[in-house]
This record gives sequence, C-alpha cells and structure tokens, in this order.
Amino acid sequence: MPRGKPRGGNYSGNPRGGKRKRPQRNSKKSVNDSSSSDQTSFLDKRKCTKVNNNTQSYLCSNENNSSSSFNQNFPMNNSNQQYTGPMASSPIGYQPFQTYQQYPPPPLAHVTPPPNIQGIERTLQEMCQRMANIETKLTTLDKIESRLNKMETKFGSMDNEIIDCKKRISTLEQSAQFLSNAHDDLKGLKLKVDTINSGVELTKNENKEVRDKLVDIESQNLKQNLVFFELEEASENNEGAKGGATGEKGGATGSTYNENCVNKILEFCENQLKIENAKDKITLEKAYRLGKRKDGAAKPRPIVVKFRKFEDREMIRSVSNRLKKHQLWYKPTVSQRGSRKTEKTVYSVSANQKCSGNPRRYNGKSCASTTNYHDSHKGACGCGPASGDAQFGWNAGSFVAAASQMYFDSGNKGWCGQHCGQCIKLTTTGGYVPGQGGPVREGLSKTFMITNLCPNIYPNQDWCNQGSQYGGHNKYGYELHLDLENGRSQVTGMGWNNPETTWEVVNCDSEHNHDHRTPSNSMYGQCQCAHQGKRGLNETSNESL
Repeated sequence: MPRGKPRGGNYSGNPRGGKRKRPQRNSKKSVNDSSSSDQTSFLDKRKCTKVNNNTQSYLCSNENNSSSSFNQNFPMNNSNQQYTGPMASSPIGYQPFQTYQQYPPPPLAHVTPPPNIQGIERTLQEMCQRMANIETKLTTLDKIESRLNKMETKFGSMDNEIIDCKKRISTLEQSAQFLSNAHDDLKGLKLKVDTINSGVELTKNENKEVRDKLVDIESQNLKQNLVFFELEEASENNEGAKGGATGEKGGATGSTYNENCVNKILEFCENQLKIENAKDKITLEKAYRLGKRKDGAAKPRPIVVKFRKFEDREMIRSVSNRLKKHQLWYKPTVSQRGSRKTEKTVYSVSANQKCSGNPRRYNGKSCASTTNYHDSHKGACGCGPASGDAQFGWNAGSFVAAASQMYFDSGNKGWCGQHCGQCIKLTTTGGYVPGQGGPVREGLSKTFMITNLCPNIYPNQDWCNQGSQYGGHNKYGYELHLDLENGRSQVTGMGWNNPETTWEVVNCDSEHNHDHRTPSNSMYGQCQCAHQGKRGLNETSNESL
C-alpha cells in the first residue's frame, strides 16, 4: 500500500491514536545489513551509508573494499505493496512501519569506481610523454618535409639535366656514327695506303737492285780504265789532229782545245813505257781530260783512258815500273753512283772527335780516320788471280784496307806500294767525324792488312789527300786514312760506322792467330806484289809519314 493516510478517518500514523514519533535521521547513517540472517550471504557483511534521504539510496562497501550502491525503495516480491502492520511480538505494541529490501535482491547496477589519483597522474604523465614524442615526431616530419621539398627541387633540376643529357647523348650517338663511318673510310684508305707503301717499298727494292746492277755494270765497264797524271796539257792555241769517234789507232774523243788525248797516251806508251808498236797493239775506246781547264794551273789535268781490251790495260800496268818521272794510277775510275758523298766541312776539332793536336793524337798514340768500301777488285797490291781483276775470297771477306796515298807509297806509286801486306791494329777512341760517321764504343781493337790504295782522286780527296793542300793531313786533320773492305759486311757487321781510331803496326801472323779474320803472311804471299821486295813480311814498326 502506498505510503499515506489510512483509510477511514484521521490517521496520525500511530495505532494508538497519538502522533507517531519518527526516528531521528542522520545525514550519514550507517546500516549494517548483516542484521538479517537471510541476507548475510548475499550482502557479504556490507557497510552501507545513506547518501540520499529522498530516494533512500545507500553506498555500501564490503571487506574487499569493493563498493556498490542500491535503492531501498525497491519493491518486494515484485509488488508495490508495503508491509505496514504492527508486529505482534513487539513488546511496545505498535511499531513504526518497516521497509524491507526485495528478496531475493535485484541485480546490482554497474557502479563506476572512484578514480585512482596515482593512476591518473601516471596516465597524464604517459599522455604528456606521448604528446612530447608526438611533437618530436611532428618536428622530424617537418624536417623530412623540408628535405623532401629540396629533393623535389633537385629532382626537378635533375629531370632537366637528364633531358639535356639525353639530347647530348643523341648528338654523341650521331657523332659516333659519323666517326664510325669515317673510321671505316679511314680503314679503307689505310689499306690503300698500305698497298701503296708496299708497292713503294717494292719499287725501292727493285730500284736499289737496278742501281746496284747498274753500279756493277759501270764498275765492270770502268775497270778497263786507267788514269794518267803529269802528262803535259796542250795549250789553247795548240792545234792537234781531231780523231775519230771510236778512238781507234790515234782517234780522239773528248779532246779539249783540239788536244788528241788518244795519240798522247799511245805516244806515252811507246816513248815512256817502251812498248813497241803501241799504236798497233793497243786499242783505246776513248781518252779525255778530267775536269775543267784552269788557266795558270800548277799541274795538268789527269787523263782518263778506257781500253777496249782488258789485256791491254793489264799490259800497261805490268810495265808501270818502267816509269821514272810520270805517275800512273792503275785504280779504275769510280762510278759517281757508287761513290761516297762527303760534306764540305772546315777542318776543326769537333766535340765528337777524341783525337786532337797536329798531328792528331789520343792517349799518346797516332790517330787515323776510317771509312768502308767494296769494289770487287783485287786492289793495288794484286791480291787476286793474275789473270783478271777479281779478288781472292779472303781479300773480300777478311780485315783488309786501302791506305791513303802518302802511306801506301811515299813515292806516290799506285801499284805494289811499299806498305802492301803490312798489318795495322786499329783501336776505337769512341769519337767520329760529325756528319761522316757515328759513335762506336771506345777500346775495340781489330787488325787490318793493307791490300789496296785509296788514291787522291774524286771522290776521295777529303779523306785520302794527305798532301800539301792540308799540311800533311786530310781535310779532317788525320795523317792516315784507311778505307776498310766491307765486301761481306765484316766492318758494318761489327757496328763500325766510320769510327775514329788510333793505329799501330803489328805482326800479321800473331794477329791472325788471335783472330783469323786478319790475313796471315802466307795469305799475303799469294798476292802479286808479295814478290816485289817492297817490304819485309815481318815488318812491325811504325814508319814516319
């Protein structure tokens, strides 16, 4: 029944007719739910405190410090009726109305526990730390964004550069293609040039062979020549008979100022060489003066004579010892194609020459200049078969030399000179005449036998003229010159390139035992001049020049 006035009359709430004395209420009233034995197990000895007088709400807590709240105005047994009758067992009669909780009690509503202050602080600290971390990360993100912006700028610049590079690469590819095409063209041109060069080299070799053959032919042709000196030259007004073109029996070819050189030579052969009927026995192809006439010249120009028969030339040469006043050279004239070319230089001591003084000396020894040659002739000492002008094999391939005129024979003889067969030991100084040779290591010694003459005629004047023109030495200052036979490359094969040397006379046999390329005395005994008594075979002392 709802709380209110009772039915039927004035009701003061007191069954005894008086006013009902209400119990005092405290704002904080503790209720011990353990007074009810029926609810002991459920309430679990809760301690409750009234928190709302109007709604009869209580806050309860158990021994485990867990809290809950409930409303005492819950209906009992799902009814809105309240039990208001007096308790019969009450000692005082009428008891005030009692309010009871529903039994069994309804389920407790979820109550939010009071906040934990320490947990909140810790949570706040964690949140602050997280916020700080977030701020740090945001700062980092800002930096990253700045860097990304810069990278984007750079990437944009790189894009432009890449585009430019692509254009340049395209241009380079076009250039490379052009170069490739040009390379192919150059390769083809190179092949053509190589072919041309090969043809040129072949032509050079062929020309050299032709030139060598021509020189050999000219040498063979010139080997029938002799040069006569000191024959009086006709004056300009001397009118001589003009000979025929062939020069046979007094015919003249190449006469100057109407001089008949053929008749002059034939008369010379009859009168000076004592050859009977020379004009009938000897046939000359031609005879002529060498060089241009010079008015007031101290000496007459030499006469070059070409014999039709080699036997005629050999006959004249064999009787050359009958000459007393006149000089006869047996050596053939030299083809200008096969001659050595020399440069016109002023006589002086060069830094490349080790010898010095006048006459030149090096370490107290006399000095000599050298060159090399090959003409296939047996030479002025007759080192070849008597019939003909060929060399002995050893005279072509051994260490032999042609000596300058003043050393070959002091009497200016051209055949069987006084030093034929003499052996001279040459030792390199390490020097050379500039423009005429090259450096050779100092101290190399080789011994050469004199078997030939280097006459003072063209083209030998610079080397073999040790006469008064240069004061007893040649153009380069040397009192002796030796032209070394190089018929089998025995000189150039040693690396000798016209070296400057010292010289001394040595015994041929001793040097031959040391090096068989030096001829022995017995080998020289085969020569025609070995029996002329011009020197002792064992002569070893240097003679004054």
